[in-house]
Amino acid sequence: MPGRHKATTIQRRVGSGLGSPPDPAESRGALVYQREVDQTVTGFRQCADRRSALSVMGRLVPVRLGMEARLTKGSVGAPRSGAAAGRAAGRSIMGWRRLRAPRRRAMLAPGRALVTMPVSDPPIDAARPPLSADLVALARPRLAVLGLIMVVLSYAAARPPAFHAGAFTALVAGAMLSLCGASALNQVMERDADAQMKRTMGRPLPAGRMTRRAAAAYGLALTLGGLAILVVGVNRLTALSAALGWLVYVLVYTPLKPVTTLATVVGAVPGAVPVLMGWAAARDSLDLHAWTLFTILFLWQLPHFLAIAWMYRADYARAGFKVLSTEDPSGDAVSRHVVNYGLALLPASMLPSIVGLAGHVYFFGAVVLGVAYLACGVALARERTGIAARRLLKASVYYLPLLFALLALDQWID
Repeated sequence: MPGRHKATTIQRRVGSGLGSPPDPAESRGALVYQREVDQTVTGFRQCADRRSALSVMGRLVPVRLGMEARLTKGSVGAPRSGAAAGRAAGRSIMGWRRLRAPRRRAMLAPGRALVTMPVSDPPIDAARPPLSADLVALARPRLAVLGLIMVVLSYAAARPPAFHAGAFTALVAGAMLSLCGASALNQVMERDADAQMKRTMGRPLPAGRMTRRAAAAYGLALTLGGLAILVVGVNRLTALSAALGWLVYVLVYTPLKPVTTLATVVGAVPGAVPVLMGWAAARDSLDLHAWTLFTILFLWQLPHFLAIAWMYRADYARAGFKVLSTEDPSGDAVSRHVVNYGLALLPASMLPSIVGLAGHVYFFGAVVLGVAYLACGVALARERTGIAARRLLKASVYYLPLLFALLALDQWID
């Protein structure tokens, strides 16, 4: 019956069959409140400031309480405050959940949400990073630390005839500056590509916080300063080795990345130069022992880089970089190369014992480390997952310092 259905509807809205229907003005007020909640939720869906959103929702709760109280008066005019408070809190929480829901969906389905809300974008009201933070981001000193460690370890492996604290300090400072300068200039040349990748779009250049000219001047200043320190404080051969690595990295490897997959192999050359720098600083020469260490570091990098390329293949594809993981999405090429380079590294890591640079302790330790590193590469070839790639990446980070630590231990025992 239409009349009974209408009465039932009114009864449900009021909360009791004994109440009177809500006043039209109150109903309009409820509609206005609901519209304000909807607009608030819609606006804050586009904002990363959750504290502000929560504060606004909190301030709307008392308004909801008052509205619910007015709409739920009984026959004697006494509001059912308990029910009103419950409904007010519940609806406000539902509004807050509506605010958070798109963010959770963005985390679960990044391909759909990241087009309009990139993960790396800073909050709208976030403070601009200081210039010092941008300069550090350009130099990437944390990335340069691994190269610096190789410089120091190869210096120790070379056993300098005499240790000079001033020369060693100049070696560390000059190597660090030249490595950071190469990194800054690499970002200058790859600014447009970095803007396409989620993990790099927040860097100073693609984010528009620094001009290309300023970044280039900064990178050149770091490079020239580092080379000058090496020439004056160490020796010319060390500076020449650093300059060679800089030239190949900036002028050969970086331009080749969007052209051919061979860029990965070319990039391993400057990556192995730090051991030449350390050896040249200690001996002022580059003999067979130095090139043996260079070979180890060269081969070690290739599975390391291929693991990174597999983990970020979608980013590399958007940026237009030619790597095996984007050219062959099936993973066959990556699997084949990871295993082959791991197999080549195993005998290469034994060379220091063969050429007289190390003894039996290093030899057996290198075999164990090499087999473990190869096993991680085989696991990636079989599984072809991001987890397997990350496992190989972690193994590569541990492998190199442990191998050189074994070399130092063996020489100390000898």
